[in-house]
Amino acid sequence: SRPGPTIAFEDSVHALVVFVRFADDGAPAPEWPVAGEPGLEALPPWADGIVHEAPATVTASMPRDDRSLSAYFFRQSEHGPRGPLVFTGEVWPRDGGRPHVFTPRGPSTAYQGGRGTGYGFLVQELFEVLEADPGWDATRFDANRDGELDHLLLVVRRDPAVTTTGGVANLSGVDSRTARTFGRPASRLTVGRPGATVEVDLGSFGSGSISWVGGEYALPLLAHEVGHVLFDMGHTRMITPPRAAVRSPRSNDVPYEHPEAGGAFGCEYARMCGGGVVNGRPTESSGYSRSPTLSGLELRRMGWANRVVLDPARDTSVVVRPLFWSGDVALIPLPAGAAGDTLGLESRQRTNPFDRFPPWDLEDPFYGLVYRDLTSEGLLATLSLGRPDGPAGRLYYDVLRPSDRVEALGSRCDGTSDGCVPPYAPWAGDLLRDAASSDQITPWTRPNVLGHSRYPEGLKAAWFAVTDVRYVGRDGTMAFEFVADVRGLDEIVITADSWMGRESDGLVLRGRVRVTRGATLTVGEGATVTFAGGLDVEAGAAFVCEPGATCVGAE
Repeated sequence: SRPGPTIAFEDSVHALVVFVRFADDGAPAPEWPVAGEPGLEALPPWADGIVHEAPATVTASMPRDDRSLSAYFFRQSEHGPRGPLVFTGEVWPRDGGRPHVFTPRGPSTAYQGGRGTGYGFLVQELFEVLEADPGWDATRFDANRDGELDHLLLVVRRDPAVTTTGGVANLSGVDSRTARTFGRPASRLTVGRPGATVEVDLGSFGSGSISWVGGEYALPLLAHEVGHVLFDMGHTRMITPPRAAVRSPRSNDVPYEHPEAGGAFGCEYARMCGGGVVNGRPTESSGYSRSPTLSGLELRRMGWANRVVLDPARDTSVVVRPLFWSGDVALIPLPAGAAGDTLGLESRQRTNPFDRFPPWDLEDPFYGLVYRDLTSEGLLATLSLGRPDGPAGRLYYDVLRPSDRVEALGSRCDGTSDGCVPPYAPWAGDLLRDAASSDQITPWTRPNVLGHSRYPEGLKAAWFAVTDVRYVGRDGTMAFEFVADVRGLDEIVITADSWMGRESDGLVLRGRVRVTRGATLTVGEGATVTFAGGLDVEAGAAFVCEPGATCVGAE
């Protein structure tokens, strides 16, 4: 059994998957046609194979390009000590054994909240239809035999009351100013036939989730909503809450606000990133993540990560394979006073079928091709705070990215819409890099190794560094050097912009310091730094000794 809080599913899930189209929904959607076969509402083409039905088919021998939810969760869970997760399911209702779309009796307006209405009543109606089918067995969807339905994944084509694509981790809908679809006949339903019943919890993180996909095959969205229940957590909470609706996460203790960025957030590489706005202020993390797949933090929470913990007192060379295929996460414990308690490093690549998902063609010049792949590749550095397997409300996360580049985010498409980024192009560089030579996190970069943009007053500097970040395999395998104490090096190579402030006062660097092309080393006011081994500044590099600073041996 898992210590700490209850995580909903241990190793197997058999989900009930239902596609819903309201009778009054006639809006065009290229990925989900309105009209089905005569007398039978056809599923959208992408629904075929969305889950494996038989657990025996969910194995490591699955095709590497399998894009089912079963493959999504299995591939990311098979490497850790508590994996793999075998996520299977069935699509219902069925007609002669063939799954089809469920069309509720009432129009969409009949399920938009109010007395006796709401999505909970739609769910009740659905089970009445299923119970009338002699081939449907409710107990098949209780893989762990705890008497409760594993998961109902309700995929709604469109609801005029829901103005955006998204979802909720319950079966009663969403209650907001834009969509009052909340409503349920009871908190729990007993479904099935006598002697073969299960309980269905209609509450939050209960027995299912609802996703409004708007005609788009948004598998990452489905995984996000299932993940709320699967991981027993809400949206990823940021170590530094955003102070504005738009924020670039290149600093943890001093958020940099960039209204022109279109939205960039410190949890953006976690699948459970998300949130909303209450009274004009963002709650938790705001904006859905830029990563279709799970983060190292989420893998750690479920016991699915292949973890290696680095010794802060020992130099070492580290190799991390792509996270999706290996679960590799390198962890560095941080001392008291750091922005988080752990620095995590993972290789994020478009080498899997979910981080390079085929673009969705809207056949509309306004949006054109809509891209859903990973925004940027490379070595991702993150901070976490709190036990990953502890209470979710005490678990915090942030992206730690030294780059000064502000990512322009929006609807990632190649059409003429102002929401598209013209021209759409994923960032080609490493996640750590703003220039080809910037491949390190040191005590003096911003953010530095402790996750701060600057060392807070009174905080002692940490002298370890992550440097020489590089690719060592065509599959996206990366390597880096972990230096326990840069002060003991015979040569210190500065390849990223660095600032030595008051925390470095009295620092004596015995080894030769070399600042490489494209990087600037600045010694700030109040710091006396001795370059006992000398200082080399390459062509195209810069060294600045500010007024009020003392730079000994820097001639």
